[in-house]
Amino acid sequence: MEDFAEIAEENAQTSLEIHEAIAACLREAGFQATASVDGYETVVMPAQRDALEEATYRCEQSLIEDGTIPPPEEFTTETKIRNYEWDRAALRCLRQLGYELSDPPSLDVYLDQEVPWSPFEELVQQEGPGVLAGVERRCPQLPPYPGR
Repeated sequence: MEDFAEIAEENAQTSLEIHEAIAACLREAGFQATASVDGYETVVMPAQRDALEEATYRCEQSLIEDGTIPPPEEFTTETKIRNYEWDRAALRCLRQLGYELSDPPSLDVYLDQEVPWSPFEELVQQEGPGVLAGVERRCPQLPPYPGR
């Protein structure tokens, strides 16, 4: 397993790059948009919501086509297995930080779940949503972006 801190930093940088690209495209389309690691924000009047939605779709498609941002990952069995292995590693990491969390389901049960198990869901139930900001730099929720 790679170094979690390194992966967290790479994920944050990639997220910021993606959100900055989308925000820049939206600004070029005439919208107010700002970016951060957590996403991008826009300010629009209610009458502009449909136009913003269309611009966002066009920006994302254009940025995917020109290779600026990665396409959404297909949710295949292989992807689910990779995510399961990642969540198991994240569980070990969270336990090393002192959190007492349940054992994961078996792979077969995980693959059959409509909403897959995540140790972070249990952590939020135990500690509240504010806990994520403190642990994600050490135990990131998301695996590395594909191609990174």
